[in-house]
Amino acid sequence: MNLKGFSFFCIFFVLIIPGCNKDVKWDDKKIQPDCYLISFDSLTAEKDTISRGQSTEITAKVTGNKIIFIWSASEGPVLGEGSRVTYLSSPCCWGNVIITCEARAKNASESKSIKITVIK
Repeated sequence: MNLKGFSFFCIFFVLIIPGCNKDVKWDDKKIQPDCYLISFDSLTAEKDTISRGQSTEITAKVTGNKIIFIWSASEGPVLGEGSRVTYLSSPCCWGNVIITCEARAKNASESKSIKITVIK
């Protein structure tokens, strides 16, 4: 692939492909009366360093009942829902990416973040 083709490829992914900094909307009506959060114990990644275009699984360990999870990334999409998701790095970008998980319940809300390093 020549430089012109590579540049087009990168611009396509940066401007056209949706999903970067994807936030899931949350609605109070979804929280049930027996939904409670005791603690957000940990946020871990299967791999903390990946290459561009690769993915890693992220797991939130939370103690509670009927927790709602809201995931976001400083760059690239977070795929899935619940306590275990997959982060997919952009094929054009590299550096440190912050993945944040917010655990919400009727009685509390708590967030944790983890850094994933994306290499060239």
